[in-house]
Amino acid sequence: MMHQWVSVCYDVSLSRCVCVCVTSCREKAQIMKKTGMRRVLLLGSGYVSGPVVEYLTRDKTTQVTVASMMLRQAEELAEKYPNTIPVMLDAGSQEGHLDSLVKDHDLVIRYSLISSLT
Repeated sequence: MMHQWVSVCYDVSLSRCVCVCVTSCREKAQIMKKTGMRRVLLLGSGYVSGPVVEYLTRDKTTQVTVASMMLRQAEELAEKYPNTIPVMLDAGSQEGHLDSLVKDHDLVIRYSLISSLT
């Protein structure tokens, strides 16, 4: 999927330009489509995400949005598990998009691996 970007500048408390993805309106519609669902945002589509999505989607009233820089991995999870929505997200450069996704979900899960503690 090709994303088009629009730069939206506003001076609320941020006082800077924020990039907003044109596709975010379509994503929001897809996320909000099913009413009565608990919405979980999973940040990342790495090795741990498969078991997390599998566990969460056992409950038919839970919808999982997998937000990842690796859209293909998120799409593979969505193909494998019900009530799963893939979303392309680079959290480091798309803060506005991340904020919007967080607002639309009841729970956000972010995990990271620590390679070593010294």
